[in-house]
Amino acid sequence: MTSISLPWGVTANLGSRRSMPDSSTSAADFHVFPSRDSITRIRPDAEAWPVSSRNVHSHRSRNRTRSVKALCAPSSHIFSTETSCCAAAAAVRKRRPGKIRTRCILSFTMLVFLLPYAALLWTAAPLAAADTVSIRSSLDGSAQPALVALPAAADRPAPLLVHLHSWSATFDKSGELDVAMAEAARRQWAFISPDFRGPNDRPEACGSELSVQDVLDAVDWMKKRARIDERRIYLLGSSGGGYMTLVMAGRAPQLWAAASAWVPISDLPAWYEFSKQKNSRYWKMLEGCFGGGPTHGMAVQQYRRRSPLFFLAAARGLPLDINTGIQDGHTGSVPVSHAIRAFNVLAPPSLRVPETTLDEMVRDARVPGPLRVTVAEQRKRPVLFRRAAGPARLTIFDGGHEGDFAAAIRWLETHVRPEWTLGPELQDYQVLQRDARGEAVLPVAPVPGLQVRVNGGPWSRRLPAIKTGGPYTIEFRKGAASARREHIYVGDLYLLAGQSNMVGRAALEGATPPDPRVHALTPADVWEVARDPLHESRAPGMGAGLGVPFGKEMVRRNGVPVGLIPCAVGGTSLEQWDPSHAAKQFRRSLYGNCIARARLAGGRFAALLWYQGENDAGKLETARTYLERFARLMENFRSDLNQPGLPVLFAQLSRHAAAGGEDGWNLVQEAQRKADSVIPDSGMVATVDLTLGDPIHLDRPSLERLGRRFAERLTSGPGPDLASATWDSPTRLRLKFTRRVRPDGERIHGFSLSAGQVYHARQEDATGDIILFVTRPDAGNTPVELWYGRGRNPVCNLRDARDLALPVFGPILVK
Repeated sequence: MTSISLPWGVTANLGSRRSMPDSSTSAADFHVFPSRDSITRIRPDAEAWPVSSRNVHSHRSRNRTRSVKALCAPSSHIFSTETSCCAAAAAVRKRRPGKIRTRCILSFTMLVFLLPYAALLWTAAPLAAADTVSIRSSLDGSAQPALVALPAAADRPAPLLVHLHSWSATFDKSGELDVAMAEAARRQWAFISPDFRGPNDRPEACGSELSVQDVLDAVDWMKKRARIDERRIYLLGSSGGGYMTLVMAGRAPQLWAAASAWVPISDLPAWYEFSKQKNSRYWKMLEGCFGGGPTHGMAVQQYRRRSPLFFLAAARGLPLDINTGIQDGHTGSVPVSHAIRAFNVLAPPSLRVPETTLDEMVRDARVPGPLRVTVAEQRKRPVLFRRAAGPARLTIFDGGHEGDFAAAIRWLETHVRPEWTLGPELQDYQVLQRDARGEAVLPVAPVPGLQVRVNGGPWSRRLPAIKTGGPYTIEFRKGAASARREHIYVGDLYLLAGQSNMVGRAALEGATPPDPRVHALTPADVWEVARDPLHESRAPGMGAGLGVPFGKEMVRRNGVPVGLIPCAVGGTSLEQWDPSHAAKQFRRSLYGNCIARARLAGGRFAALLWYQGENDAGKLETARTYLERFARLMENFRSDLNQPGLPVLFAQLSRHAAAGGEDGWNLVQEAQRKADSVIPDSGMVATVDLTLGDPIHLDRPSLERLGRRFAERLTSGPGPDLASATWDSPTRLRLKFTRRVRPDGERIHGFSLSAGQVYHARQEDATGDIILFVTRPDAGNTPVELWYGRGRNPVCNLRDARDLALPVFGPILVK
């Protein structure tokens, strides 16, 4: 921006007409910025002068979006060439009507004095302007509005301030938006306030994949249209904007130089319960986002995945300023616990705020005396508590649900992003899939000058291949920038999908203890040592499943570290897993979320484990088409993961004790038995002999046993199945099996006929064949159908020496 110095310590800047990209609005404005020392002499009643974009030349379109043509910095006057001095004074008429004449005279005098300079500078560089633009989403192609201000000075790259609106607001209406814009303009920063799907009352909003991408698209849009200093991109938001600031810090930590979150929400399930208890509107808005509460159906997974508390660990190393008012939750809508727990995720154990202290602060709305501090800072509210952990800090101030963007921006501008940063493509505790040589390549983009070393070894300019095993500590450096990842392993990855029996509905008490060599990618996309509940559990104290036992058994058998990618959601059908839903719903769809998590984990797997079908068994029409649809779904998994030979292991439905649905249940079980031979590189694991904890869910010992069975099937081959059924006589039916089976107990159970009755069964010692002794009403003249495990809650007790059970089968026509 071209400027001149005038009397009284005033600097004048003039901009020519400028059209904003993607906008038909233009502005030509004449800015007068009084110096800090001259303010009291020029306008002693500073409060009367317009300092917000609401009081400057602006208009609102029919869709309620705003285009601000002139933007002032704090303590500044703005005059537009399109308005008279009296019109400028009229902008404050309602506030100080008694001083209008004085202001008009003063404005007129200044304008007349400055007109000669205006004539000289009419061709100066364009000045800062704000306008509403439309940015096309790179995910769904929709047009998303944003409020944008480009800096007038173009002689150097400008920092970018990304403002995120509050919970119920939009891009152009949010608390302290004007302050953020004015502070950015005063510093000659670029500014953008994206909409990211508007108020958080719909599925597309509230930290969804679409809303996250909208923020990233807004930053890319600015980079393409202005000279942006990519090492000084800042993030700022309050309340719902503070929530989204934490979301973006966790989802794209490598992008930001620093982020400042004020009175943020960090745990959506906890906030839902708090809001419902307070009878505020926010719990209803959350239900609008997720289709129900945090224990409702598919919403369980989404609540957790969109809660920063569960993935903010990815932002360790990012300068993150978390602020909360001690009265919030009492006089405001978000308890201080949200900010404190977010900080605790980033801090080492020694610096975390203890839960007892946290509970005391929430309950009493005060900071305990020994923890109080005095901080000499220019802020709206005094600081009561502050703690830092690396580049992250927590501040508790004497106030409620409010922000202080001026203080936030003063903190932000002290940070510059390092020349190189390591993104979320490699996390602590991550397991990398080994290749055929038993090695893995680090999933890090090679950059000139980047050096790497493993476990304290020599530095190398080449990304090394890491051998199977671990743990590894990987260090990176490039110039003054550095990064470190710990507890990295190389081994085998397994994708776990399906519905409730894969999730696990067993009690957590007594669950399989964790193993340091078995890790999992949590539902919030953060790697950690695997422990139950792996998936989303709807009930407190429940969620023990088969995943951890499977992982531990694979480590025992192969001696290779294991990484689990849990993606199952209870109560879901094959139709809900259909890949077509991902085209519009992205990660809000079951399949889309599973594929996204698979790619985040590296995209290649040792096997896919599947347990599902209970939902489809409830209707005959879905049960009859299960085999075809299941086979097609597995083809989609292999295609989208670009792994045509991906091994697929799936559980056959267990028995069930619920009333009704027996025919559909048996149809799905038979479809799953046939799928073992229809789908190449697949394997079925039978479960009919296991015990139930409720009418349809396996109990904890059975789930642990099933986990070991999956490992057995994967490493040692198929279990037993029926090979043939032939009549020795009209009343003796001989059954042969692909592998020798034996009963659990003295008697053999589980067989039935469509006509007649099985009154005894015994096993031949020499052959292992089972002979069924039957009564037949037709004296053996007509064919009959044979079943194993038919009907409601059958007793079946045959398995091989490896504890792989004989699957449910039937009807098998025996002539």
